[in-house]
Amino acid sequence: MNRAYAPAMAGPWNAAAARTGPTVRMYDMGGIGMLILGVLTAIPVSFVGRLYIGEVLLGLVGPVAIPLVVTMPGRYGKLARTLLIAMIISWIGYIGSDLYRGTPGFDYLRGWFRWVALISSYATLAWLGSKNVRYAVFFLIGWCLGTAFYPLFLANLPIRVWWKFYAGFPTILILAYFAGKFGPTIAAATMGAVGALSILLDSRSMMMTCLVTAGLSLIAGRRKPDARRSERRLSKSSVVVAVLAIGVCGAASLFIVEQIGIRYGYADRFERSNVRRWTNVEIAYEILKQSPLIGYGSWARDPEVARIRDKIVAKQVGKVTRSEAQDDLIIVHSQILQAWVEGGLIGLAFFVIYGWHLAEKGMRLAAVLPYEPLTPLIIFVLITAAWHFFASPFSGTSRVIISVACVLMCYLETGGTTARVAAPALAPAAPWRRSMAAMPRA
Repeated sequence: MNRAYAPAMAGPWNAAAARTGPTVRMYDMGGIGMLILGVLTAIPVSFVGRLYIGEVLLGLVGPVAIPLVVTMPGRYGKLARTLLIAMIISWIGYIGSDLYRGTPGFDYLRGWFRWVALISSYATLAWLGSKNVRYAVFFLIGWCLGTAFYPLFLANLPIRVWWKFYAGFPTILILAYFAGKFGPTIAAATMGAVGALSILLDSRSMMMTCLVTAGLSLIAGRRKPDARRSERRLSKSSVVVAVLAIGVCGAASLFIVEQIGIRYGYADRFERSNVRRWTNVEIAYEILKQSPLIGYGSWARDPEVARIRDKIVAKQVGKVTRSEAQDDLIIVHSQILQAWVEGGLIGLAFFVIYGWHLAEKGMRLAAVLPYEPLTPLIIFVLITAAWHFFASPFSGTSRVIISVACVLMCYLETGGTTARVAAPALAPAAPWRRSMAAMPRA
């Protein structure tokens, strides 16, 4: 075949843009190393609470990475530095609350090491992401593989339990990464299909996340690639468009989930789940009325506040069931509310900035940024991070999502100029990939 005709025969989504800069592939030494590090981050160890082997390894690099992040130039560096400083301020808030409340030693050490693990892991990933965001992406894919398969070595899990608590998020994320290479239509179809599988396996939050990811990916694919567009700030009209796009996608996904719940008998369980989530919000509100400025400390325990909690739970849910060890333990299943309850107003610093940028980057993805191969993965991760922000505790594996979400937001801050991939010599660039070639490095 005449090589001159090869470009015309290649599908647009099968081609990579001709880009300058270092290339990163999953099967290179760097890519394999990040995959292995991610897998190790799914394996827990007991050391002042629950840590993970990969977190420990990232933490060893933290003392070197933190000064590098603090002095990092450009827009990527500015946001990375802001998030890092906010984490440190929140940690100080926790320390102050623990000292004021006289938190038992083991509890405050667990609380402090939680922040140390997050800060050091994030700093290392942010520095690697400044070289190429795919280092953080490959780390996340490795973590997904470890999260999905490590539990199978410990127990025989029912398929629904395995999917909902272990394999669902990893499978969807890996599919989002590979489907994103084939363009917005294939990516959206893939997200829709795996979303349908999720609801059949009793995970409505994953289905809703998949459907919103599919919708926003299709919308991004319709935008004309433009380097100036990628670096453009949100205007008032863009905010309106973003709110409408996210609102329509979210409402459509919610309607579909509700109809499936009614059709297949999930509606009652969905309603009970909603009641429990609103109960957590009411508990946090009543607790914070008692002490809005100073937190209750790491792994907060307070008998009086626990009685308020039990009264609300009994009223909303109908019964109170917990172990004796949790009798006076205050658990709030919301990262933003938990930070306020445990660390007080100072402890809120990071999550306020983190939540703001989740919203701002989400609107940019919905209304400004054109499609690129990482778009479905980024949307899926940020929506999941936003869900955890409101409805999941700040502990355990959520630290991985927070760290990687922060790196991806720094990447979006630059218009996406740290992703460099190998370019086939004979393939034409898809429009959403050509846009990246014109972008200056941050």
